[in-house]
Amino acid sequence: MWHRQEGDANRACVGGPDRSASAIFWGMSALSQKNASLFFCALTLASALAGCFYPAGRGKLMEERMSKVEQDRDDLTAELAAARGKIDEKIAEVSKALEELERAARRSGADLGIQFDRSLNELGSLRGQLEQALFRLEQLEARVAQQKSVESTPEEKAQALERPADKKGFAELVSAKLATEPKVGRALASEWLRKWPRDPLAARVHYELGSSYLSSKEWRAALGELAEVAKSFPKSEWAPGALLKSSEAFGALKMSEESRLALDEVVASYPKSAEAKTAKSRLAAMKKSAPTAPKPKKK
Repeated sequence: MWHRQEGDANRACVGGPDRSASAIFWGMSALSQKNASLFFCALTLASALAGCFYPAGRGKLMEERMSKVEQDRDDLTAELAAARGKIDEKIAEVSKALEELERAARRSGADLGIQFDRSLNELGSLRGQLEQALFRLEQLEARVAQQKSVESTPEEKAQALERPADKKGFAELVSAKLATEPKVGRALASEWLRKWPRDPLAARVHYELGSSYLSSKEWRAALGELAEVAKSFPKSEWAPGALLKSSEAFGALKMSEESRLALDEVVASYPKSAEAKTAKSRLAAMKKSAPTAPKPKKK
């Protein structure tokens, strides 16, 4: 049945995402009357629909952008090396001027005065050029440092971080970065999940990654991660919360029936959890706010 759902999800991308999602969801509901089956159908569909919202050329644009940044950095580095070479030349000239002064000290009379004045003038000129070169060097170094900090992508920043050797410590790093630098944390989370996709800790990483997308209102991306917790780690401590947050994402997408089914699943599968209490409260609010059907007119 999952293969059929994936095909439907792909066809849904061609039409409107929310309307197609609802149609396919209720089409599948004819195959089963169980809330859990309906919920996972909708959750899988929403995860597949997430791919419809990312342009195909995004990767190419990122590569072109990074290529330009690297070229600018190379140019600045070359300019910096050239400036340092000029400074070395000026230092050599100053040394030569000092040697001339030493030779002039051995002379006497008018020649000594003329040579001394000439050397002082040359030394003053060299000092001015040296100060300009040093100022230019500082500017170049500042530009290179700014280029490195501003133009770094989240992936580059994540790559520069030192990873703990153990998977638990790495998961803690992921959690911390998702809270402070979400994009860097997402890059780290993807790396963690590539290394340990079936580890029990993966439930937590998927849950926190989904929560990060939820906080930035990326509803379909959030559903993709939360669905993985509910389907692959149903016995984990994160599963009830994943279902509860899935209901929030469905609600934001105006998929009220799917949102209700997610809450029903929390109550049915995890009746003793704190999330079940919250789900019951939300279901009651939904029922209260639902429009009442008009009474049939008497003939």
